[in-house]
Amino acid sequence: MTYGWALIVIAIVVGVLIFIVSSPTSGVTCNSSDPAKILFKSSNILGTAATSEIQLQNATGGNITITAVSADGTQFGTTGATINGTTAATSGMTLAISSGQTMKVVPGTYGAGAGPAKTLSGARFGIQYTDQFNYTKDVNVTCNGKIA
Repeated sequence: MTYGWALIVIAIVVGVLIFIVSSPTSGVTCNSSDPAKILFKSSNILGTAATSEIQLQNATGGNITITAVSADGTQFGTTGATINGTTAATSGMTLAISSGQTMKVVPGTYGAGAGPAKTLSGARFGIQYTDQFNYTKDVNVTCNGKIA
């Protein structure tokens, strides 16, 4: 019985050490303002906007149409974004996203406060879409953290 408890304690200590060592010390984390509808999947915010992307998934249960993409001008450029290879201006865009389909949002440019080894604080993409019931919805994806 004593050996069993000792093995459990050792396993817990090893697990905690692995978790601490494998946790990134820097990196950008993002979240969606409405994760029940537009689910944040992953982000890869790197030193240049050309190699960065944020992956989101349509979790509405129906098809949606992206009608506008905007970016926070202080952290991300206001030139819009690219979703699945289609470049979007800040308004007037229509792009159908099927239920469950993943979309990639790529920052247009980084502002003066962002770049390699810089910290994003509240960097935001605003996505406006029309849901399957033809209602206009807004969701914000906010990113914080240190750019690799």
